[in-house]
Amino acid sequence: MYLSIDYGKKRIGLAVGSRFPRGIGTIDNPGSIQELTDKLLIICRGHAVDGVVMGLPMSQLSEKSEVVKDIEELAEKIEKQSGLKVFFEEEDFTSVEAERELISRGVDTRREKAKTDELAAILILEQFIESRSAKS
Repeated sequence: MYLSIDYGKKRIGLAVGSRFPRGIGTIDNPGSIQELTDKLLIICRGHAVDGVVMGLPMSQLSEKSEVVKDIEELAEKIEKQSGLKVFFEEEDFTSVEAERELISRGVDTRREKAKTDELAAILILEQFIESRSAKS
């Protein structure tokens, strides 16, 4: 079972699954990587997670944006404090794709931003699962 994380400065989208990802909502970003790590590790234990998949915006990787630095620090803390393996999955367009999907369902994405973040986490995990099954 994997926990998928769509990291944002305000909210964190979450999904779990091993073959068929499902959203489990969002949590507010407390602004502290350690506090966020603590919250996520509680979620990992509650869902019997074996690994973590974090969306990584590849377009921001070369310049090491603040978001990329936060994601890398969070991944390092999760691995060190839990022993769980953290995988990165490219996520440059998952939020855009999630927003389009929700709009097509008639969801007002300006009012339902958390749904966009949750769906982005689902899409990240779907991509990860598909890429792993294609390799095997």
